[in-house]
Amino acid sequence: MRDSSPREGCRLALRIQALDPPAEGASLVLSVGEAQTLEVSVTSTNCQDCRVDLLVGEPPAFEIVSGTQSVRLSPAESTHKIAWELRARTAIDGGSLEVVATCRGSRRQVMIPLRIHPALDTEA
Repeated sequence: MRDSSPREGCRLALRIQALDPPAEGASLVLSVGEAQTLEVSVTSTNCQDCRVDLLVGEPPAFEIVSGTQSVRLSPAESTHKIAWELRARTAIDGGSLEVVATCRGSRRQVMIPLRIHPALDTEA
């Protein structure tokens, strides 16, 4: 027997809502130890088994202070706001911070170029 119910594919939309401190041009520029807040919105339609992952690099450029690295979304059609508070751990030049939303073959990704400078020595 064939299932004749209409099936629409999962549709995802992913947007950065807030960066604090804001990006300098297209890049985040931080110093080791500095905090960064990131908020995204994810709109899902006809989705099941959807999730949003924060990719912080390898080795991790950030410590996740609040929020979880992977968030499962409810199957209902809706917009989800997800926020993370991060702390820069390692000096890097040319890295990125990425947020990926996935659901059954649908994938949306935002990538923010990143530079993290060594901590400033304040003792003189």
